[in-house]
Amino acid sequence: MWRSESQNLMDHAEYITTGSSLRLPEIQQLKGLRKFDAERYSVAESGEAMWIRIPSNILKQDYSIFSAQPYIRNFDIYFPIFTGRLTQYQNTEVLSTGKVRGRSIHAFAHMPNSIDAEQPIYIRIEGPVQNPDFQTMLYEDFSVYENRLSLFFSIHFTVFIIIFLVNVILYYIFKEKSYLFHGLFQLFTTLSLYYFTSFGNRMYDMGRTFHYEEYQILALLFMYLFLYDYLKVKSKGILFRELYLGAMAIVGTSAFFILMTNHDQEMYFTAAITSLSYLFIFAATYYTYRNKTRFSVWIPFATYVLMLSSVLHTLSLYAFLGSSISIRLMVFTSVLIEAVVFTYSIFHHISDQQKENAFLKNQVNLDHLTGLKNRYYLDKYAKEKMMLLEKGGKSTSMIILDIDFFKSVNDDFGHDKGDEVLQELARKLEATFRKEDSVTRLGGEEFIILLYDSNLKTAELLAERARSVVEHTDFGLQRPLTISLGVAEKKPGETFNELYKRADDALYTAKSMGRNQVRLSREHTFTAFLDVQQEPE
Repeated sequence: MWRSESQNLMDHAEYITTGSSLRLPEIQQLKGLRKFDAERYSVAESGEAMWIRIPSNILKQDYSIFSAQPYIRNFDIYFPIFTGRLTQYQNTEVLSTGKVRGRSIHAFAHMPNSIDAEQPIYIRIEGPVQNPDFQTMLYEDFSVYENRLSLFFSIHFTVFIIIFLVNVILYYIFKEKSYLFHGLFQLFTTLSLYYFTSFGNRMYDMGRTFHYEEYQILALLFMYLFLYDYLKVKSKGILFRELYLGAMAIVGTSAFFILMTNHDQEMYFTAAITSLSYLFIFAATYYTYRNKTRFSVWIPFATYVLMLSSVLHTLSLYAFLGSSISIRLMVFTSVLIEAVVFTYSIFHHISDQQKENAFLKNQVNLDHLTGLKNRYYLDKYAKEKMMLLEKGGKSTSMIILDIDFFKSVNDDFGHDKGDEVLQELARKLEATFRKEDSVTRLGGEEFIILLYDSNLKTAELLAERARSVVEHTDFGLQRPLTISLGVAEKKPGETFNELYKRADDALYTAKSMGRNQVRLSREHTFTAFLDVQQEPE
C-alpha cells in the first residue's frame, strides 16, 4: 500500500537536506504537489526551478523517462530506493544552453534496478519550462527510438548541406542575391532546430553561445530579404511594397533587440514575432502567386507547410501547446520540403530561362513570315558548318531558287496573297529537302538551300524534285506557280561567297533560258556575297 505523499516526503527529508540542500517539507507545501493524484504527474514551481511528481503507476524497472521539452537546463531526478531513502540519480542526459552531457536527442534518465517501482519519483528541472511533458519507455525501445531520430537528423542535415551549397553555387554563378538569402534563411532555421539536440549544442559551443531566439529571428530576417528579392517586391504595388518593408523593418528591429537583451525576457516576444511573420510571409507569397509571378504552385504550398509547422513549433516551445517531438520533426520535414521545392524551382526557373533564351535565339535566326532560317543564320552558322564538313572530307552543295514572275502575283492578287504563297512554298520546300539540310529565305522571293554531305548530282535531283512539286501545287492563283533553280557544289578551298556566286550565276542562266528549270554552275568571275544584287525578273 502507498503511504500518503506527506508522510513519504517527511521520511526522506533528512537525506535530501544533507545530500542536495533541499528541504522536502517545503517542497511538500508547493502548490500543485499538495494534492495527491495517482493517475497523472503533479507540477509545482519553486523560484526558477520546477518540481514534477510522477506517480508510481507509470514507472517500472528498466524504463527510461524522457522529455521532448526544450530549454531544460538541469534535469535532476530523485527516486526512492529499497532501503527506504530518497536519493538523487546522477545519470541523466540534459540539453542545456552550455555544455551538454551525452549524445541524446531528448533529456532523459534510465531507471536503475534499485528503484522502488511502488513509489513515485520527483524531477527537478530548471529553465523557462511550462506544461512539461514526460514519457516513459523501455530502455531498449528508447534506444531504438533515439537511433531512428539520429538517423533522421543525419539525413536531414546531409540534404540540407547539399541544398545550402547548391544555393551558394547558384549565387556565385548567377549573382542573384535571392539564392544567398535563401541559403542563409535555411542555415539559421536549421541551426535553430538543431539547437535542441546535443549535436547542435556541441556545434554551437564556440565562444559566445547563441540562443534559439537569435537563430529564429535571424532566420526570419533572411527569409524577408530572400522573398523581397525573389518575389520582386520592389516592382509590385506601392501598398504591398510598403507593408512588406514595414514588416521587414519590424523584424530587423526585433533582431537587434533580441541580440542585445536578456534572453529570459524575450521568449514571448519572439513567439509573437515568429507567428505573425510566418502568417504575413504566407500571405505575401500567396498574393504574389495569384498575380502570376514566375514560380509554380508548389512554392505557396511549401511556404504554407513551413509557416504552419513553424507556428505550431513556436507555440509548443513557449508552452501554448504541449511539447512534442512530433511537432519538432514536422518542422524539420517542412524546412526540408521548402528547401527542396525552392531548389527545384530554381532549376525549373533556370530551365525556363534557357528555353526562353533558346526561343529568342531561334527567333533571331528565323524569318518571321515563313518560319525558315534567315540571312543571319546563314552568315553565323551555315558557313561555319560548311567549312567543318570540308575538313572532314565531305562536300556541300548549294541551291538558289527564285519564284518566277512573283511581282505579278503581288500586283494581281495583293501582298497578303503574296505572303500566303511564300508561306506555302516554304512548307513545300521543308517537306522536299532533308531535315539535315538548311532551307533559308534570303529575302523577297529568293531562297537558298544548303545540302550538307551532298554532291552535285544529289543536289540536282533534289532541286528537280522541288521544281516539280512547286509546279504541281495549287497556290490558289488560277495559274501554275513555277520556280527557277541554280545548283553548285563546293570546291576544295572555295569560300561561301564564291560558292554563292556560282550558284547564283546558274540561277541567272535558268531564268535566261525560260525559267521553270534547274541549271548547274559553270566557272565565273567571283564577287562578294554581300555585294550580290537581286536579279530583275
